[in-house]
Amino acid sequence: MVWALMQASVSANLDGYADMLESYAWGQTWVWGTFKHPPFFAWVAGLWFKVFPTAPWAFFVLAYTNVWFALVAVVLLARRLGMGVLAFACAQLLTLALPYTNLASKFNANSMLVSIWPWMALCMVASWQEKGAKAWLWALALGAFTAAGMLSKYYTALMMCTLLVAALLHPDGRRWLMRPLPWMALGVCALLMWPHVQWLVAHDYPSITYVEKHGDGQVHWKFFLTFMAAPVLYWLPAWLTAVVAALRATPSSEPVLKRWLGAAVAIWKPQGWQDSIFWLALLPWFITLLFGISGAVLLSIHWVNPIGYAFGILWLRNLTEHMPDAQQQKVAQTIHRV
Repeated sequence: MVWALMQASVSANLDGYADMLESYAWGQTWVWGTFKHPPFFAWVAGLWFKVFPTAPWAFFVLAYTNVWFALVAVVLLARRLGMGVLAFACAQLLTLALPYTNLASKFNANSMLVSIWPWMALCMVASWQEKGAKAWLWALALGAFTAAGMLSKYYTALMMCTLLVAALLHPDGRRWLMRPLPWMALGVCALLMWPHVQWLVAHDYPSITYVEKHGDGQVHWKFFLTFMAAPVLYWLPAWLTAVVAALRATPSSEPVLKRWLGAAVAIWKPQGWQDSIFWLALLPWFITLLFGISGAVLLSIHWVNPIGYAFGILWLRNLTEHMPDAQQQKVAQTIHRV
């Protein structure tokens, strides 16, 4: 709410690219597509303004409600992945990252994915962990969230690849893939997307054409290198906070610089091929870079917004794995104070 009020006070005309005006306009039509993007995020805006007044402050409240919805999923995912007392701190770290602070004020297709992608990851992990009816319900939810993501931006296909690789590399995930659950999720997604596919065919694939225009077969190194550095640039305050919190909880006589460098590197390390936390955190970024270096797309820095939902989980897992509960609690308290 504080961020929403701050943005409303300085951005009375919303965003400079008119993305929010587009989503508001498309939200009035309730059609299954536009010349530019699939329609789901616009539907969200349309529903929102059936309740809230048509005013800039209400749009910014929507943008940060979207962030809140994302952080709820991060907390639940962190608990599923065994983070215990640090689960809430994993989400708190993200509130220090640009995609969840000032950049989140612009509600558009990229912002919609900020909230949808962590729910997709949560649904998959919960579905392979649960048994019986709960597993089926989580798989059903996975299909629904995947459809919502694809109907917001086709970029969600890379998140689907992330989930598939993370499942294939984990024993529990492979067992899950051998059951009907993921295929039901895929069927639900296809069913929910079918009207959009029909709309595409009837209108000669305008949003597909729009995507194709963003790739000319050339590697644009300026945009590629900028996107490659984005996990550091956009999440730097959160990254440094995680390192500081971990070092404060473990006093040592080692040289400060050595400890800082060790923690700053260790924070990103995988723990073998079965490390689903690592794959969920880094694969969206890595797969996007593969598409960029292939020349298939011209990478946009705005695409980085949804990729880091699991960064906090990876960082705190790596920095606190061998800490006793009391020290982990101290890490959580430090992050909370920051």
